[in-house]
Amino acid sequence: MIVTSTRSGSWQLYKLDIPERTMTQLTEDDSVSPHAPCLDRRNMIAYYWSGRFLKYVDLETFETSVIYVIPEGYSPTVLSITPDGRYLAFAFFERFELSSYKGKSHYGSLEYMYRRPRSLVVRIDLREEEALPVWGENAWITHVNISPTNPDIILFCHEGSWYLVQRMWVVNAKLMRSGL
Repeated sequence: MIVTSTRSGSWQLYKLDIPERTMTQLTEDDSVSPHAPCLDRRNMIAYYWSGRFLKYVDLETFETSVIYVIPEGYSPTVLSITPDGRYLAFAFFERFELSSYKGKSHYGSLEYMYRRPRSLVVRIDLREEEALPVWGENAWITHVNISPTNPDIILFCHEGSWYLVQRMWVVNAKLMRSGL
């Protein structure tokens, strides 16, 4: 099991071995995103964001490497991986400085939605080491999920209040790839 914790003073990834009752620190990065890691159980690799850098850590050797870098000025979303560990999908969206309104907590979400940040959905073929942009638009895109049975089918969410956006969208990466 992979968990995130701030026990070292900043968010880090840990491997939790329940039968052995041990917790092993896997990362030593200053910018680990606590909500985005995903685990490739078949290959025993954890993928995670460290700032703009998409990295992996091998759970046996503890080797780490950068596999993708998003542009400056953008924020990454959660990661989604196929059961065979071949394809990884995610999005990133344009970061904005929010206005100084200090009212209700949902205000920032509404401001982001109305400002329509540029977003891009990406699928990486980890075997071929190829990144494929599969969808992009001026809408706040999050919650990317790659199909567990068809790696060409990717679900994503337009973020915003349910009554203001059509939330769920699907893109077929095969169609995007063939259009190049």
